[in-house]
Amino acid sequence: MILQLQAELEFQEAIGAQALSTNGGTVLYDPDPAPRPSPGYRTIWLKPVGQIDHALDALQTWQGRIESAGIALAGERVDAIRPRLDRLGVNRLCEIGAMQTPPLRWRLIDQGLLPQLFRWNAVCSAATS
Repeated sequence: MILQLQAELEFQEAIGAQALSTNGGTVLYDPDPAPRPSPGYRTIWLKPVGQIDHALDALQTWQGRIESAGIALAGERVDAIRPRLDRLGVNRLCEIGAMQTPPLRWRLIDQGLLPQLFRWNAVCSAATS
């Protein structure tokens, strides 16, 4: 899939799209600010936005599916947008470059069957008490 995206961006190079392969990863730049899913495998989309509010608006369709966000803003600007990030379901906010080293206490969105069973058991126990 990554090779397909790279070929797509080569075709769109006239409008500013680019694909750059790095050591073990790929950066896909698309001048269209609309978000696109990542194909995974150490690949990231780079999208231009004029204002952070435009980026947050565009991410509304991904609400509840964003595990972490790398952000490069001053502390007071982060504090100003934190409520919107919370509503999007972002549970981990980190500096650019720190996303690949999450702390052990970080909660992943897709945690598998065990947390689901725990929640189900807690609900059943509360209902029978």
